[in-house]
Amino acid sequence: MHGYPAYGQSKLACLMFGRELDRRLAAAASSPYGAARARCVIAHPGIAATAFMGRLPGILGRIGEPAVRRLFADAEEGADPLLAVATDATIPGGSFIGPTGLFGATGAVGPAKSSKASLDAGTRARLWSYTEDLTGVDFVV
Repeated sequence: MHGYPAYGQSKLACLMFGRELDRRLAAAASSPYGAARARCVIAHPGIAATAFMGRLPGILGRIGEPAVRRLFADAEEGADPLLAVATDATIPGGSFIGPTGLFGATGAVGPAKSSKASLDAGTRARLWSYTEDLTGVDFVV
C-alpha cells in the first residue's frame, strides 16, 4: 500500500491506537491499584496550508499549496484542535476532535467524524497487540 491509501490507514491506526490507550487507562484507573485517571484524546488539524502541500508529487504539488492556502485554514488554525485537547480537561477520553466544517477540513473545533472501524473495540485491541509484536515492546498501562 502506498500514497494516499497508506496515509489514510496510518491516520486510522493512530485514532484506533489512541482509543485503545484511553480504554486501557480507564481500566487501570478502576483497578484496585489504580491511580488518578489519565485520558487519551485524539486530534486532527483538518487541512492546513503548510509547506507539506508543496512537496506532493506531480500536479498536486504545483497546485496543492496555492489551492489549500485559499480554501483552508492556515497553520495556526490547524493547531486549534491540538491545543483544545491539550488544554480542555472537559473533553472526554477517547474523543476524536477536529474541525467540524466541510469534510472535516476546516471550521470550528469539535467532535470529528470517524469511521466504524475506529469504533471496533476488538480491532483496536488487535492493533495494540500487533504493534507490540512489531516493535518488541510491551506497552504497560
